[in-house]
Order: sequence, then structure tokens, then C-alpha cells
Amino acid sequence: VTAFELNPSGALPDRKETEFLPRIGFSRRPVKGVQIYGNAARAFRAPSLTELYSDDMHFATPGSPLDPADPTQGVFTGVNTFIPAPDLLPEKSDQFEFGIRYSGSNVIQTGDKLSVSVGGYYADVDNFIDTQVQFIDFTTGAFNPISRQFEVSGTTTSVNVDARLWGAEAELKYDAGSYWFGLGLAIPRGEDTNGDDLGSLPQDRVTASFGLR
Repeated sequence: VTAFELNPSGALPDRKETEFLPRIGFSRRPVKGVQIYGNAARAFRAPSLTELYSDDMHFATPGSPLDPADPTQGVFTGVNTFIPAPDLLPEKSDQFEFGIRYSGSNVIQTGDKLSVSVGGYYADVDNFIDTQVQFIDFTTGAFNPISRQFEVSGTTTSVNVDARLWGAEAELKYDAGSYWFGLGLAIPRGEDTNGDDLGSLPQDRVTASFGLR
């Protein structure tokens, strides 16, 4: 069982939620050094403080007329601001993971160690917390009495969407005693249930490390 509790100051209400998270898995070693595994689990992630309460400016670009042919239609300020989302719901997902691992010694030379793992995953997520950036958000439109113009800005906020996530990860580590190195690969993918892209997915990632003793 996991839980989270929020006690914000001001007029925002307190929140507390709990969730039961069952998990089941299997592991099999068909030959020495090789492991095949799989897991199925219910997962829960509470929204972070940044996702709930971010405000102030996100980024700024040069402003421009909304309609270059008719400047009286107003201007885009170029400013994008965070909009707090205190009503965000926690993510709840059904996750499936599978993969294979190998670990052994004396593979290339005496005393060395090698480990390799390759895995994939799939998750069906309710209330995935996604980042929504609107470069021009007409809901921000207002008349500026100083500039005497109708001004529109951009917004960034966190929203809940139902989503599907999947991907693959791989890792290799080799240690020869006098030196060692490692390689890693992560390829995350996902979309909401309408097939649209998500704004909060991490990028593909390749990592490498090397050391001497």
C-alpha cells in the first residue's frame, strides 16, 4: 500500500490518497548465468510539487502581431507562463515488464566479469501527468490599458490524460580488473488513448562509461 498527502497553504484543500499495489512475477534460469524474468504490477505515482504548483514565466520569445496584415487584431506577447494545476490526479497504471539477463566471469580473459541485460515494458496508465504547452493561448487574451492593445500570451500546464507507454532498455557492463566500461540504451515511447503524442516523455538515451584502475 502506498499513500501521499498534501497540505498546501492558502485556500487550496488538503488531499490524501492511498492505493493498494499488487505485484506478481516470475524468474527462470534455463542455463548457468542466464535469467529470464517477467513482472506484472499495479503502480501509483503522486503528482510532484512542480507539476501541481508551478507558476511564473516558463520562457519568452519575440512578440509579434496576431495578424500581420491587420495590427488592430492584437499582439502575441511572446511570454509563456506556467499555470498551476492543484487538482491533478495521481497516475495509476498496470505495468508489464519482461527481459533477459546474463552474467558471467572469465569470458574474455581470466578474472573478468560481464553482464548484459535487455528488457521491454508496456504500461496502461490512467491519469498520466502530461505537460501541455500552448504557444498561443487565446484564453489569456486581455486588453492592456498601458499599451492600449489586445494581448495574448502562451501557457504551460500539467494535465491528466489516459495513455499507453512502452519501450525497451539494454545495458552492458564489462570489468577486466585494470579497466572497465559500460553501455546503456533506453528507448521510451508512448501516446494518449487518442493516438496523440505526449509532451512528458523522456528522450531516447545512450550512455557510456569507462574507467582505469
